[in-house]
Amino acid sequence: MSAPLQIRSIDPSRAAQLQRNQSNESKDPIDRVGREPDTFERTTTETHAAVGPAPETDAQGKPLTDDEQRELKQLRQRDQEVRTHEQAHVSGAGSLSRGGPNYTLKLGPDGKRYASGGHVDIDTSEGRTPQETIQKSAQIRRAALAPADPSSKDRQVAAKAARMEAKARQELAAESNTTDSAHKHDASIDTFA
Repeated sequence: MSAPLQIRSIDPSRAAQLQRNQSNESKDPIDRVGREPDTFERTTTETHAAVGPAPETDAQGKPLTDDEQRELKQLRQRDQEVRTHEQAHVSGAGSLSRGGPNYTLKLGPDGKRYASGGHVDIDTSEGRTPQETIQKSAQIRRAALAPADPSSKDRQVAAKAARMEAKARQELAAESNTTDSAHKHDASIDTFA
């Protein structure tokens, strides 16, 4: 009776080499790597077809329990959501961004770190002029509301930017009224001179 067939996942180039060796060798009972001919490794494609994908493991290589696998799936999903959300802020912020996203990381049952939260620092100061402040506050609002699902903090930042814009518009209107008034006053002085 021959030994049971062992199936392992290996690099495809190594699998091709082993298959060439098997077909080219004589009927020697031991192959060049010290294994009996009926225990040759199979290609990755054959392995996955025969036994499916390799099970998830923890940092020590032990298979994860069903609960740990569910937790890992949730962590991976949350990680993707957080990274997509924060990248939307960076894209919306443009030149107002003060660096890239900052993440809060959580250690998963597989020993890897996954993003569970994050933030992007942006410049929310007023501009040097009311016009600059209006433009800047619009960009801050776009950055805050850029993700598909803005958080309550994102909405607060957007609201603060809207208030900053409204204040700048009032200042601009006041300047305009003051300038218009001064021109009318000058015109009336010239008229009566």
